[in-house]
Amino acid sequence: MQYKDFSFFQKLEEDDIPLELPWDKVTALFNQARLLEQLHDTEKTCFLYKLILFKFPDYGDAYLQLAAISKSRNNIRMSIELIGNVLKVNEKCPDALSMLGSLEFKGDDWFKAKETFKAAREATDGRDSSATLSLGNWNYFAAVRNEKKEPKLDAGSLAELKNALREFSQLSAATCYHFPGFDEKKIETHAGYCKHLLNAAKVHCEAEKREEQPIRQKLEVARQLVLAK
Repeated sequence: MQYKDFSFFQKLEEDDIPLELPWDKVTALFNQARLLEQLHDTEKTCFLYKLILFKFPDYGDAYLQLAAISKSRNNIRMSIELIGNVLKVNEKCPDALSMLGSLEFKGDDWFKAKETFKAAREATDGRDSSATLSLGNWNYFAAVRNEKKEPKLDAGSLAELKNALREFSQLSAATCYHFPGFDEKKIETHAGYCKHLLNAAKVHCEAEKREEQPIRQKLEVARQLVLAK
């Protein structure tokens, strides 16, 4: 399906068949499209979203819904293009940034995804809980991936774990607000596992410090001898 192809509507207008869509009717049409989307009538859904965009090219929510449909069909490239159209209108749109970050994360572009998630959170002064959750997930999976590659956690992994624990703890504390779509138990499980990894990391770090201490002492003695000469 060509999500950005508006030739059908252009042809109608060229044939003097007017497409009337007053601005005060757009929300109702968008809601109808959302209902059709929930009923899995993708063809009609996309038709209505594209009609809205043909008449109102800056209507970002329609682009985001088309991007979500494209993502569900594993058309990642098209999904990113559609999100890009939203960001051209509003470069700080948190929903668009969060969706883009998730696509980058899925594409294993970890560092770009982290910066995008940060931008999504900063766009709402930290009030976007979905962006906070995404950042927590990023730090969590980054730390776990490093831990699987190398059981002795390094400083970078420790920092990622601490960041993940902070993000998940904030969300866990905020569950009294009942954010839709958030799994409180899953968040608490992630936070608990982060604590477990941090405790294990402390053991490794303390052991490494004990191993490095004699070497550092010898280096310091050698340095003092050089200075004495």
